[in-house]
Amino acid sequence: MPRHKITATNGDDERLRDVMRVLERIRAQRKQQWGRCHHAGKRFTLEAMEELVPAYHNARFRPEKTLLLSRDELLTLCEYLECTSLERNKVLLAARYEPVSFELPDEEQNRLIEAALEVMRYLPFPAYLMTRNWDVCGWNRAMQVTLGWDDIRVRQLRLAGRLNVLHLLFDREWGLRDRIRAPDGSWEDVAIRNVYLFKVMNIHCRYDEWYRSLENDLRRYDDFDCIWQQTDVSLGDRMSFADYVIELDIASTTPVRFRPCRLTYSSPDYPLIVVWVPVDEASSRPLRLLDIPIPPPSDVDRASER
Repeated sequence: MPRHKITATNGDDERLRDVMRVLERIRAQRKQQWGRCHHAGKRFTLEAMEELVPAYHNARFRPEKTLLLSRDELLTLCEYLECTSLERNKVLLAARYEPVSFELPDEEQNRLIEAALEVMRYLPFPAYLMTRNWDVCGWNRAMQVTLGWDDIRVRQLRLAGRLNVLHLLFDREWGLRDRIRAPDGSWEDVAIRNVYLFKVMNIHCRYDEWYRSLENDLRRYDDFDCIWQQTDVSLGDRMSFADYVIELDIASTTPVRFRPCRLTYSSPDYPLIVVWVPVDEASSRPLRLLDIPIPPPSDVDRASER
C-alpha cells in the first residue's frame, strides 16, 4: 500500500474519520487505565498529541480540509499512546495503510513451525528455531550435540521455563552464561547484542502483555536491568552485526567460534531459524570430532558489475 499522504477529499475523508475514532478510543482507554498514576507522568492529552503531530489539530477540527495523516505520523501517535501491536494495526488499517505485522492463527503458525523444523533437520550446521518471544521450539541434532545437552536436560529446561534464548543467555545455573562470549572474552557484548536485536525485531510489541511479562521475568537476573537499559533502541542508534562472532566452550576442546545467521522461513518474521556457522576450518574441526558433518569450505566468487 502507498505510505505517502492521500488527500482526504471526495469521500477519502471517511478514512480520516475512521482513524480519528480509533485513536480517540485508544486514548480514552489509556486515560482510564493509568489515570494519574503513569510511571512517566504521561497524561495522554490531545494537546500532547498535537505537539507531536501538528497535523493532528486540523484532523480533529477540519477533517474535510485535511490530508490523511501519513503512516509515520500515525505510528508516532501510536507510540505516544503506548499501543499494543494489535492496536497499532487497528489504527493503520482504519487509514487503509499496511499493518506493522499480522499474527498468524495458531493452526497456521504450527504448520509453519513444523515445516521450518523439517528444513532445519537438513542443515549441517547447529541451528535452532525460535518464536516471536524468543522461545526455542526446536533444534537440530548438530545444535544439541554442540551444546552437549541430552533429552533429559532439554525437558528440565522446558519445565523450568528456561527454554528461551534470553533466559539461556542470562541464567548461570541453567543456561549458557559461563560458556558463551565474544572473541575478546566479553559475555556482556553478546548479551547487549542479543537484547538489542530482540528489541529491534519486536519494536512494535513493546506494550504487548507477552513482551512485558518476559521483561519482568528476566529481571530475576542481577545484571539484566543494566543491560536492558543500555540498549535503548528508541534513540535510533544502529548496531552493526556484520562482524558479529560468538565463542562457545564445547566439551574439553578449545572454544569454537561461530557466526550466527538468521533465516526467515516465510513472509512473517517468525518462526525464525538461527544457524551457527563456524567462522573457519579451525572452528569446524572440533565439531567434526563430535560427529557433526560440517562441510569443507568452498570457493565463492563475489558478483561484480561488468
